[in-house]
Amino acid sequence: MNSPSSSTSFVAALEAEYRQLSTEARKTEGFAGLFTSTDHPEIKEAAEKALLRIRSLADVPDANTQLAQCRELFRPLQLAADTRSPRLAGQALATAQKLLANSAASAEGAEAVLGMLTSAARLSDERVQLKCLQTALTLLQSPLHPITSAALGPLLGVCFGFLAAKGFKSTVTTTAAATVRQALALLLSYIREGEVEGVVVRVMSDLCSIAAGGEPVWLQTPSLLRTQVLELLDFVLATSPTCFMDILGLQPIVAQTMPDLLRPQLQDHLDAGVAASAFATAHFPTLRAALRCVRTLLGTFHCQLGAGAGPLVQSLLSGLQAGQPNFQRVAVLHAVVLLLGDGPLLAWLGAKYDHDKASRSEPVRSLAEACLLVLESVEKGRDAEDDPLPAAMARALLGRPGSLEPDPGTGAATAAGQRAALAALALEGMSAFAVTLEGLAGGLPAGWDSGEGDAAAGDAAATTLPNAAASDAAVHDTATTEPGAPSADDVLRTLLDSTWKPMLDTLRRLLSAGPLAPPLLQELLKAHQSFAIAAGLLQCVPARDAFLTALCDLALAEAGPASADPGGFTALGLAATRALLATAHRLSRVLGPGWGAVLSTLAALDRRLAARRRRDGGGAAPGPDPAAGDGRLVSQGADLEALAAALAALYASSACMERGAVLALVTALREVSLTEVPGPGSLAQPRLLALGRMTDVLLANTQRLQDLWAVFLSHVLEVLAAAQPSARVVVVEALGRVVSGALARIPAAAAAPGGEAPAAAGAPPAPGPPSGLEHMLLVSLESVYGGEREPEVRRAVLRVLLSTLQRHGERLGGGWGAVFRLLAAVPEARDAAATDLGFQAVQLVAGDFAAGLGAARLRRCLEVAAVYGAQQEDVNVSLTTISLLWNVADLVGRAAPGSEGGAPGGGTEEEAVSPGAGLRLTQEEGDVILELIFSALQASLVEMGRDVLGLASDPRPEVRNSGLRTLFAVVMSQGGRLSRARWEACLWDMLFPLLRHAFHMSVTSSREESGPAALGRSRGETVHLVVHHSHNSEAKQWDETVVLALGGMGRLLRAHLTLIVTLDQGEAGWEEMMVVIESCMAGARKRVALAAVGVLGSLLAAHGGRRDVLGEAAWARAVRAVEVGVEAAANPTCRVPLAVRLELVGLAGAARGAARARGDAGASLAVHRWLERCARHPWSDDDASNGGAAAYGLPPVQKAVLAALPAIAPQPDEEELWIDFLATLARLLHPGQILEAARSAAGGEQRPEHPVVGRQVSAARLLTEGGVEVQSALSSSFLLQVLEALVRYYTPAPSGVRAATLAATVGCLGACMAVRHTVYDEALWRAAAKAFTSIVPQGLPALVAANDPKLEARAWAALADALELFLLGRGVEFPTTEPTPENGAAHAGGAGMEAATRDPGSIQMTSVTSDMHQASNQDAAQQQASAATAAVQSDDPDATAASAASDSELEAAVLDTLTDAILASAPSMPPPTLDRFVAIVDGGVCRPPWLARQLPHAGLGFSQACLRKLYVVAARYGAGGDGSRGGGGDGLRNGEGEEGQLPAAVAALRALLARCDHMVQAAVDAKTLGAGEGAAGARYGGPSGQPRLDEVLCMLEVLASLTLDPAVADALLDGADGQLRQLVGVARGCAGRRRERERTHLLLIYPALVQAVALQEPRLREMVRDVLQLAGAELGLGVAASPRAE
Repeated sequence: MNSPSSSTSFVAALEAEYRQLSTEARKTEGFAGLFTSTDHPEIKEAAEKALLRIRSLADVPDANTQLAQCRELFRPLQLAADTRSPRLAGQALATAQKLLANSAASAEGAEAVLGMLTSAARLSDERVQLKCLQTALTLLQSPLHPITSAALGPLLGVCFGFLAAKGFKSTVTTTAAATVRQALALLLSYIREGEVEGVVVRVMSDLCSIAAGGEPVWLQTPSLLRTQVLELLDFVLATSPTCFMDILGLQPIVAQTMPDLLRPQLQDHLDAGVAASAFATAHFPTLRAALRCVRTLLGTFHCQLGAGAGPLVQSLLSGLQAGQPNFQRVAVLHAVVLLLGDGPLLAWLGAKYDHDKASRSEPVRSLAEACLLVLESVEKGRDAEDDPLPAAMARALLGRPGSLEPDPGTGAATAAGQRAALAALALEGMSAFAVTLEGLAGGLPAGWDSGEGDAAAGDAAATTLPNAAASDAAVHDTATTEPGAPSADDVLRTLLDSTWKPMLDTLRRLLSAGPLAPPLLQELLKAHQSFAIAAGLLQCVPARDAFLTALCDLALAEAGPASADPGGFTALGLAATRALLATAHRLSRVLGPGWGAVLSTLAALDRRLAARRRRDGGGAAPGPDPAAGDGRLVSQGADLEALAAALAALYASSACMERGAVLALVTALREVSLTEVPGPGSLAQPRLLALGRMTDVLLANTQRLQDLWAVFLSHVLEVLAAAQPSARVVVVEALGRVVSGALARIPAAAAAPGGEAPAAAGAPPAPGPPSGLEHMLLVSLESVYGGEREPEVRRAVLRVLLSTLQRHGERLGGGWGAVFRLLAAVPEARDAAATDLGFQAVQLVAGDFAAGLGAARLRRCLEVAAVYGAQQEDVNVSLTTISLLWNVADLVGRAAPGSEGGAPGGGTEEEAVSPGAGLRLTQEEGDVILELIFSALQASLVEMGRDVLGLASDPRPEVRNSGLRTLFAVVMSQGGRLSRARWEACLWDMLFPLLRHAFHMSVTSSREESGPAALGRSRGETVHLVVHHSHNSEAKQWDETVVLALGGMGRLLRAHLTLIVTLDQGEAGWEEMMVVIESCMAGARKRVALAAVGVLGSLLAAHGGRRDVLGEAAWARAVRAVEVGVEAAANPTCRVPLAVRLELVGLAGAARGAARARGDAGASLAVHRWLERCARHPWSDDDASNGGAAAYGLPPVQKAVLAALPAIAPQPDEEELWIDFLATLARLLHPGQILEAARSAAGGEQRPEHPVVGRQVSAARLLTEGGVEVQSALSSSFLLQVLEALVRYYTPAPSGVRAATLAATVGCLGACMAVRHTVYDEALWRAAAKAFTSIVPQGLPALVAANDPKLEARAWAALADALELFLLGRGVEFPTTEPTPENGAAHAGGAGMEAATRDPGSIQMTSVTSDMHQASNQDAAQQQASAATAAVQSDDPDATAASAASDSELEAAVLDTLTDAILASAPSMPPPTLDRFVAIVDGGVCRPPWLARQLPHAGLGFSQACLRKLYVVAARYGAGGDGSRGGGGDGLRNGEGEEGQLPAAVAALRALLARCDHMVQAAVDAKTLGAGEGAAGARYGGPSGQPRLDEVLCMLEVLASLTLDPAVADALLDGADGQLRQLVGVARGCAGRRRERERTHLLLIYPALVQAVALQEPRLREMVRDVLQLAGAELGLGVAASPRAE
């Protein structure tokens, strides 16, 4: 049904058509219209009505159906067709055609269209005629086509009229012919409708009548040309054969009318040809049409022809007689060729005539022999000037586009060309007949072609063989099915027997005629191949053998003498070889005994191909040029590659053969192979190509290998017995190829349903189980090896076995027994090469396939491995056997019940693919295998003796070392499976004696270098031991054994110490182990010592913290062993290598971790001692690099000690360890080496060079320990690192620890800070000062909180000593000994300063003044320090301002620590100590000149800072804020907050007043600053001896700014004059209330201020006046204070 959119578009188009018709009706007809009226108003009116009707249906969905009911539509069309106007008639026909095509017409409309066609057919206009033909065909194709005789007659008459009418243009005639053909085809398709059948019968009868020369009876048409009629008849018969077979009215036409019509026609034309009349030439197209009709009748309707087929064939063959003109013979022969290619026709004719002797007619034979006769007649009728027949035939074959039908009027119709065409057609007929026979014999379709005689054709044939049964049924259907009719095979044999001999003779004659062009050669060999295949399929043995022999002879043909390669291939040879291969492919299932000649030829082909490959080096082999035609050889490597591929495909296709056919093929190959075997005395290189092809066949037929194996194995044994050795190796390799290939297909058989391999298409299933086939194959290898005495052949068998196991070992099942028997027999031959090959196989089995062997086979594999381990031919095999045993032991461990690899169903995906995932063993099976492994290992270790001590005499260290590794690994990994008795035997009978003996041998063996020793023989040659210089002596080799033994024992003890300690001799074993470790660590053998340290460290890390495993006695013994190692390494005369000492430091850290876990404080304290000793003695005599380390960095041992500090640092709850840990760090802070170097540099002292360190550290201090001179290692770099560590660990230490260690820590810091006065450029004193400012504020609160008088006394003394050393330079000395853990740090500082004694009521404070001048009175110390300072300044006389400022800030920080931290703790210190600290601050105001000159830019600043610090301390009490009452910080004890700071304030005020009084007196005595000499000038004078003006100004400013708490003033007034006290009381009373702050101190120093009035310096006098005014104001005298003073 039309869609709405299509209906709308059709209505629009139809409207346009009718509008055009209306327009055309108003136009005039050319020039005649000017004189006559040509207007058609009726057409215009009818068209307008139709337009109105069409427009009314424009929007109707089913407009087409509505239009079909409108009668108005055809009225204008009929009127237009009836006119004489071509324009109107053509427009009307076009519109009618569109209505019919779109189903918009009714039956009445169809009748109207038929009338229109009749009317329009009278017009002579070409366009109208063509439109009539188109409309007629559209009417026949539409659903409204006519089915009555009355309607069809006029319609066909119109079509035939245009075909038969004369004078029409060729376009109309050609279109009419095509329309008539389509009309007849449509009528035949409508033959079951209405009166169509009768119409068709009448039309066919009229056509036959016209072809016979009569007139048509029913068909209304003028007479047609006979050629046109015959072409119509041929078309109808060819396109609608079923109608003529099924319609009764049409059957007589085919069976009688057509044969009776065609025979006279043929005879007339042929007779005319014989007579050479012009009729034959003029009517040649009619003859060709008649021949086509004959071909169609015979090919399609031969069964309907019946007995008439034979005479028709004979009439056809009569046209091939020699008297006929060649152009007629060519046409007839072409028809014959087509008949010879029609398989069903030949089968029917053969059954009807040739096979029936009573018929006395053999049409098939006649057709075939007609080709031979034509060819013979052409050969005899050739002119002398004609080209050779093969060349002419080749040109004819190349020149025809698809068929040979030369026209007599063309150039191809010359005599020579016609003869060549006849010969070519005759050859094509022979080839077509052969191909048809082949197709019928093989059950292939009739049109099947065997190809071009190449390998591709053979492949196509092989692929069609599985469909042979279906094709056979089709062939049998071509024969007659009447009762008693012969079989199809009999008919075909009759046809073949009657034709093959003349055919073969003709083919031989043509092929031997000389060089042939490729097209001709292709046709000849195609016929040859097809005849051979047909004969083979039909079991015509003589014919088959004859054709095969001919093909073999042609394939073996060599190039002529003119060729550059006489042994090469010619074009004929290549083509014949391809044809032979295709034939062998096709006949492979039925060839049987005929294989002999074929395989001999193919073997020769193999040899040629192999020779060509060898000669050309695998490149492109030369071959014949297909276009040359003369047999010359050119490069055609692709042809030879195609031949090789086709040859391989031939043998591979044997998989599709039946059992008997394959057996025949293998037997024939065996016979051919025997001819290729060279004899024992032959020197020729063996080329057993036929044997290789036999292996190809066997591999392609593994499903029936057991049926073929007897033939193959007997042939292998025949060759081994008769051939030369090299040929025997080739045979063994072929055997291995078969074995490997067959085993590759066994897994598929096992995986297939039912356990059988999926057989190839057309092949029977495998007859036996895979295990039987596997056993048969491997037993064959065993038998060949056992029956052969030639070593090379035996090695070849072993190579085959190894390759087979590598590829298919995981698939083996029942063949393992044969494999193990063969491998076990190999070492008996004492052939090193064979032993190596056999052991590779054993190693492969035990390594890769052990998981799938099972317990019994695995045990058998180990037995075989033990045999290889005991052999003496190859040392590498003995070594590798031990590793193999370890791998198997590991596998057994994983397969044990309950292990990861042995628990069924419990493994992960990763475990499932591990080597041991597939092995399942019971406990008993695992124990048996392990027992076997232990026995084999012990045998390998005692190979040269009867027990384990026999290892000592084994000259092969590799063997014993490998045995040690494996033995320890097996015992460790399988320890959980060993019984207690086995443990006792392993430890006390094997392992510990082995370790003891190895250590003894390493100590007592010679260390002299020895030459390479002979180890044994490998592969028939002596093997020498070539070793590295580290193993070139017997002792070094034993050292390696000791290392391995120690490592093994360490791993064993780590893994199983829990069990070992419970054994009877566990304690003795531990003691022995520790003795060996101590001895190894104390020795100078680096590798041994490292191994001992590593073992002990790993044991302590693994079990040191477990008391349940390592008891107290064992732990103490282990700690003692570590201590022995450290003592040996940290000894001035030690020879322990550096790497060992580094490891010992790590071992100490491991011991500390274990001790912490056990809670053993004593061992932890020992670790501290060990590390301190290592840090003090980081060098040894053989450490030649320590000189550079001392000059440019830290020794490695000291670096290791520093790196180990975080690991050994105590935990917060280990207070005792904290004290010792910090004390240890403090003891290391001794600058003796730095001071000694400074002294030596200042005095020009030259020290002797140390034998190890050298000149770079010759200034280092040499100490004496035990009478041995040693070098001090506490360098500046190391001390800086220790300082950092001390600060880092002191802060988090517990409070009690900080209090207990503060004195020692400060003492050591003071010693380092004192370096400032000796080596000013040294960074140590700066770092120590920074550490001092960090540690003291952390330690003082802890000290006060501890409330321990002894600790406080030591701490105050140490602090005072350190500050005096650093700030004042008092007691600076060069120490001569370093502190040790025994003498501590009691003498780290210099001599202490006695506390100043003073009269509390004395204002002058003479004791303080005397103390101020103490430094200047010590002349010797001053001279010594000045010399050191001068030495420093001489190195760097111009210190930068930035560096000086930094040092000044550091000095100020220390001063801040004194005043803000230490003096803030005054309540806890006794008065003498307090006075001493205050005296230090006061002493900083007047430091000696030699000390002040170290800081030329900041010396005056320090004096002023000290004055201000005294002011701060004095004013702090009662000042609020940081110094408010109750201040003093967290460090004060309870009840001492407010009153506790008073003593410090009083002491500071007393010192400040005494210092001010002294300074004023000095200034007054000097009268003018800088003018006097003497003590004051020495103190205050610069370079000119003048007093310091700024310092005096600062003093006066401090006095003016200072305000005191009354309690501080009262403390000083208690010892003062009574009048002064009364005066202060009066002043306070006048104030009316107690003042919070006052300047009473000005009254105490009033006499000095009065004297200062006499100073001549204006600024001083002005400042003194201001201070006096403040003093008056303090007394209430009402004198206003100066703003500057305030």
